[in-house]
Amino acid sequence: MDDRIFSRIVEFVYKVRWKYIFQLTRQTTLADDLGIDGDDAYEFFDAFMAEFKIDLSTFDLRKYFNEEGFGINVSRMLYKYPPFSPHKLNLGDLERAIEKGRWIDPPDA
Repeated sequence: MDDRIFSRIVEFVYKVRWKYIFQLTRQTTLADDLGIDGDDAYEFFDAFMAEFKIDLSTFDLRKYFNEEGFGINVSRMLYKYPPFSPHKLNLGDLERAIEKGRWIDPPDA
């Protein structure tokens, strides 16, 4: 993996979110560590796609993030979404997408 790409991701996170009090690593998760969920996830990935020119046409946010304003159980029951992937998206997943130029679900997703 290219440290220059990862450094750009960290700067991007600081720009669209804020600076965190902990060091960001490739294992830093978007939902649990950075608090990105619901509408924030949509906004984050719109900005990510624009910044890095990534094709996200195969990326389904609902697979990894809650809908805004709904608890996980309610949204799953009402809308019949499949259970969340056991994989929590992390900054390393974003780095792989930049390297490939398109979204590829992690193998354990």
